[in-house]
Parts: sequence; C-alpha cells; structure tokens
Amino acid sequence: MSMNMIQARKKLLAGILFLALITGVVIAVFVSQKRQELRQRANLEDQPSIYFAQNNPVSVSSLSSSPTPQSIFVYLNTLSNNTTGFDVTIAAENGAVIDNATEGSDAGKFNTSLFNTVSPDHKSVRLAKFNANRETVITGRLHIATLTLSVSSEGSLTIPSVIVTKACSSPPCLDKTLSLQIQPLSFVNPSPSPQPTNPPPTLIPTSPEPSATTVPTTNPNSISISLSASTNNFIGIPVETSITPQELLNQTQGKCYSVIGFNAQIGQARAYFSDPAKAVLNSLTELSGGKAFTLQCTEPATVVINGTSQTTLTQVAERITASNVNYLAIPQGFSTAESFLNALNQQVTSRNLHCGRIGRYSNEQNIEYYNPSNDPPSTTSVNFPLEPLKGYIASCK
Repeated sequence: MSMNMIQARKKLLAGILFLALITGVVIAVFVSQKRQELRQRANLEDQPSIYFAQNNPVSVSSLSSSPTPQSIFVYLNTLSNNTTGFDVTIAAENGAVIDNATEGSDAGKFNTSLFNTVSPDHKSVRLAKFNANRETVITGRLHIATLTLSVSSEGSLTIPSVIVTKACSSPPCLDKTLSLQIQPLSFVNPSPSPQPTNPPPTLIPTSPEPSATTVPTTNPNSISISLSASTNNFIGIPVETSITPQELLNQTQGKCYSVIGFNAQIGQARAYFSDPAKAVLNSLTELSGGKAFTLQCTEPATVVINGTSQTTLTQVAERITASNVNYLAIPQGFSTAESFLNALNQQVTSRNLHCGRIGRYSNEQNIEYYNPSNDPPSTTSVNFPLEPLKGYIASCK
C-alpha cells in the first residue's frame, strides 16, 4: 500500500471523527434544551403558576411573530389552593401589541370584576376579579383571559405585576397571597418570514353612544356631571380643585364604586374603591384639576365638583409628560381635536415636547384618535368634536 493511500485514509478517518464530534455536540445541545423545557413545564405543573398558552392549556414559552392578530390564552394554575381573586398586569414588549382582552372561560367563577382594561397605547392590560362568595371553592387550572395580539416583529409578553389571593383556612382570618411561578412568552421572527401586506384594520365605531352626559352649572368654577350606569364614565375636570376619590363617590350615595386615573410619570393606573374589601388595591388619593378620570357606576348618578378657577391651557400643558398616556381635561375655547392639539403643541414645545395625537373613548372599550402625523401609529385619524367635561388622552414625547 502506497504512502499516499495511507495518508488519504487517515484524512478520511479524521473527517469522519470530526463529523461525529459535531453531531454529538448538536445532539447534546438539543437534549439539554429539551430537558430544560421539561423541567420548566414540570415546575409549572408542580407549583402554582401563571402562564400563556395557545389552542390548548399547555404552556408555551415561544411563538412566531406575525402582524396578523393571534389569540393567546392566559392561565392561572392554583393547584389545590382555593383562590379568592387575582390582579394581573401583562406588558407587551417591543413589537408586541395588545389589540383586545376578553374574559376567559373560567373568569366567570369570580363574581366581581375590577379591571379588564387595555392601556390606551395597547402595550399593557390589567385584569382583576375577585369572588365575594366565601362558600365557593375555586381551584385548579383556570383560563382567566384571552388576549388578541399583533406582533409585527420580535417581542414578548411579560407579567410585571401579579397578586393572587387564597382563602384562609378558618374565617374570619385574612386571605393570603399565593406564591406563583411566572412563565413569560417570547415572539421570534420566523425564517423565512412571509408577512401579509394588508393586515385587517381594527374597526372603530363612528357613532357611539356616550357613557356620560354633561350639565354645566351657572357657577363658572363649578361643574356638574351626570354619570351613566357604566364601567367607563371617562370625565375631565377643567377647574382647579382638589378632591379625594371618597368625597366624590360619597356624592353618588353608593351608585358609583370606583375612580381610576393614570400616573403618566410612572406609567401606571391608579384606582380607589369604596368597598373596604378592596382597600388593598387603593392607590389613588386625589383628583386634581386639568386631569381626567374614569368612574365606574351601577346606576345613573350626578356629581358636583367645586373649583377655585377655570383650568387654562398653560396649566394643562405644564402637567403633560413624555408619555403615550396623559389623561387630561380640555379647557374652554376649543371645539375640535385639531384646534386643541395645535394649541397644546405651541405650549409644550418650550419643554422640548411634541404631542402627536389626541384620543377619546368612542364607546366603553375603543379609543379613536386625531393623529395627523401617525406618531405614534394608530388605525384611524378623526378630527372629532370636543365635548365639555369629557376626558381625553394625549400622546406626547
């Protein structure tokens, strides 16, 4: 056998050994990933948890991104713990957008709803319900919500805040907080990545029924607002005042039960509930002039707010922050969204701010915007008329 043939066989053998080594490494990595997934799934099955799923109750940690709306299930698994309520905030990161949120098939087991609110920028949703009937036992795997998402690029769903209470063993003791495993969900771009060129638009009603009617008083520094039986009486307070949520709710004689605002500086909702059982959720301490708030009512009611003076455009502008969500009241003298947005930008430009759009609730759930520059993006741009004492949302940066 010649020396050349021996060297050729040695090279062939070395190549085979190299390929075997590479194959072994790939298999080892694959097995390791599968073991990790199994361990994560085992943790979710063995401990109380909250996680995301699609099409079935099995948890998923990664899905392909797509601008076409897709449904994501939110599951709470309490195992054998009897839960009395939940308060969950879900955040959509990067390319993920929450189009809508509806109650899951098991949410009806909790008889009192607190929040089912998608933020105006569609980047978060707060879900909260509790059960006032202490005799009802709620355990196991619970489908609490279904989210409709559009994910045009890589993104994720995370759960920055969650409180789940479990019933104490011998009432009248206090409920305890349940410790949970939290499973986020990531979205990755598929490869290849076919993207639809014309995703279906989100339709917004053009002729909604208003949830609150307004009745100005003869006193220019006082306002009277008629509220409807609704979970979204979104009102503006265009007078300089300071009133506590409890003082406002007391005027309704039990017909309204909560007030919700939004702190743009920290990007979080703030709420106050008249029910002592929900006192742990109270974080709103004051209703100030120039701001907007949501009142939730079971019956029609009327509230009167006394102010010291009319809120001016300058005062409204001073309270604007760089946020997609600024709850505000419209001062006197503006009839359309366009006229107010132009005047507001003339005021905030000295603070290096620009407000790209102004929005209002067109019904209890949907928001329509006047957005001339489409920044930030929205599905419509309507130069709608402004109504006195209604609440509005400004997006500024």
